[in-house]
Amino acid sequence: MPVLCFSQQAQPIYYLNGIEFFWDSVFIAPKSIKSIIVNHDTPNGEVFIQTNDDPWKYKTFHELLKTTHSYDQIMDPSIIPVFIVGDKVVNNPKVIKIDNSYFANATLKSISSVNGISGDCKRIVLVDIKLADDPKKFIRIRGDNILYLDSLLKTEK
Repeated sequence: MPVLCFSQQAQPIYYLNGIEFFWDSVFIAPKSIKSIIVNHDTPNGEVFIQTNDDPWKYKTFHELLKTTHSYDQIMDPSIIPVFIVGDKVVNNPKVIKIDNSYFANATLKSISSVNGISGDCKRIVLVDIKLADDPKKFIRIRGDNILYLDSLLKTEK
C-alpha cells in the first residue's frame, strides 16, 4: 500500500501588540484580546493580535509553576518532568508566556508503572497544567457524595 506524504503548510506570522511571536509559546486569555486582524495579502498570511493592555501582562512559565500547589513536587530533581499546558506539549518552557489573568492547576502523572518502561524513563512525570480564568473551575470533589455534587451544580446556575 502506498504511503501518502503531505507537505506541512507554512504557518502565518503572528504579532502580539506589533511584536512577532511564536504561537506555541504564548497562552493568551480570550478576555485579554481586544482585536484580531488577519492579513491574507502575504504569502503565508499574518495574524495581528491586540491585547487590552499594551504592554501585555504575562507570567513566565516558572512564575506560573510557583502559583501551583505542586511546585515542590515538580522541582524535585529525582523526576524528569514533561510539561503539558492546555493540551500542548511544551518543548521549551523557558520561552513560554502565560496571560496574567490565568489561574493554573497542575496534576502530576507518573508513567513508572507502564509496562515496558525501564531505567531513567521511570522517572518521567507528566505535568498536566490546566489554565482557567476563574479559580472555581478547579474545584475537585473527593468521594462519591452525589447529593453534595448536585447541590454544588445547582448553586452554579
